Amino acid sequence: ATIVINGCLISPAFCSAFGHKAGETPDELFSVFVSFLAVIVLASLVLICYITATATDGMVVLKERGTNAEPPLTLRRRHSWHVFLSHIWASGQDQVAVLKRQLQLVLPGIEVFLDVDDLHDIGALEQYVSESAVVLIFLSRGYFGSRNCMREVRAMCEMQKPVILLHEADESKGGLPFQQAVDECPSEYRPCLFDGRAPIPWTRIKEFQRFTLLLVAEQILAHSPHYMLTEKAAKREVSRLHGAIASVRVYFPDMEEVKDLVLRRHVTLYASRA
Repeated sequence: ATIVINGCLISPAFCSAFGHKAGETPDELFSVFVSFLAVIVLASLVLICYITATATDGMVVLKERGTNAEPPLTLRRRHSWHVFLSHIWASGQDQVAVLKRQLQLVLPGIEVFLDVDDLHDIGALEQYVSESAVVLIFLSRGYFGSRNCMREVRAMCEMQKPVILLHEADESKGGLPFQQAVDECPSEYRPCLFDGRAPIPWTRIKEFQRFTLLLVAEQILAHSPHYMLTEKAAKREVSRLHGAIASVRVYFPDMEEVKDLVLRRHVTLYASRA
């Protein structure tokens, strides 16, 4: 401010370069400068807000069908995390980081275990699994060849943890065919991980990825105390999720639900065998 005011007093040309009139008093110049600075600060704040909003990729908080409220996030006393993200660094680290960030956007308050954020002792991997309500396996190339991943698999199977399979199929991004992942899994753990359990595909197309997040969120919520069926009711039902039945349905408020799809005329649909 001092530089601008002094420059205006010395040189009218310098003053006019900043939009001031020659002959203005220092107080008047200072007021103009403060106003100009306020505009710059306001514009900066608007820009920061815009960047922050666009960085969320347009994610909207999930709502519960029936109540249209945010689904309650509850944990048992023995649990510290709603979900443990099991992955191999070489081919899955970047994607599970994205997954964690997006889960926190669509389910505010969710506790997600990710090694780079929460691992303090590599020797306590099994304890971290024990303190998680659900384990999500990010199936990518080399997962079953990792010693630490196999420690987590052994722990989740021995503890009979609910498991979510998230499959990376894009081989250019570190993925592999699902059957190859099954074949690479040691035979003693295949029933625990794959029997009666369909994988959820991981995609990078925005709208498809949102649907993936919705499916993952429903399975996580299904194992929270708020949504778990009573033990007596659970025994009467057959479930692929270790006896827990997903009684929760969530949705994105900005996504229209298609109830009935009717084609106005006959069409022929072709599909490749692959």
